[in-house]
Amino acid sequence: MKKITLLFLLTIFMACNDEHVELVLFEYAQTGCADPWEGNANSSNQVIITSVKSYLKSHSIPVYQVKVRFDESAVEMCESCLCRTGKIIQVYTFPDAELKLAVLGFVKIGIQQ
Repeated sequence: MKKITLLFLLTIFMACNDEHVELVLFEYAQTGCADPWEGNANSSNQVIITSVKSYLKSHSIPVYQVKVRFDESAVEMCESCLCRTGKIIQVYTFPDAELKLAVLGFVKIGIQQ
């Protein structure tokens, strides 16, 4: 009887943890030094991630995950603060934050499931 009860509870637990969460992916092309959060082109990815999370939190935007990837085709070979470094900041958030992120300059890429 204990085995059946344990198996039943385990099945219920796994079913509850298998919820589908819909996320929206936004991207932002990092600039040399004109981004609204701390950090610049020389900052490590971890510093950028931490700074972006803090910045978005200060704007009451819920963040599921922040990543940084490099896109060589996005590099702009100039020395202005506005020039793109090739680092692309990816923010995974919930659908209700779409408008706020768009206002802050993030571009919606799509829905992640």
